[in-house]
Amino acid sequence: MEQWHEAKQYFLNATAANPNHTDALRALGETHNMLGEHRLAEKLLKDAAKLDPNCPRIWFSLGKVLETLGEYTASANCMATALQLEPTCPTLSFTSIALTFD
Repeated sequence: MEQWHEAKQYFLNATAANPNHTDALRALGETHNMLGEHRLAEKLLKDAAKLDPNCPRIWFSLGKVLETLGEYTASANCMATALQLEPTCPTLSFTSIALTFD
């Protein structure tokens, strides 16, 4: 948990230097989500989505937060937006999927 708090501070510093840096906002939102600060994560990710509405990673992260908050319809809409924006880019890396051979 200590590493998440340290990461949070780094991302806070990054967003203080550039409040419109969408990668830093997304990462800060994801960090808040991991720390259980879901409403703050939602706000940061919505801010990032306003700045860069064509970024599938932001929409995917926002969908995960909304799912955690029990807002399933909004979560599904975010996930669908992420898929529409980048249909050739999986939300999980192919290297993270277990391979099986028959």
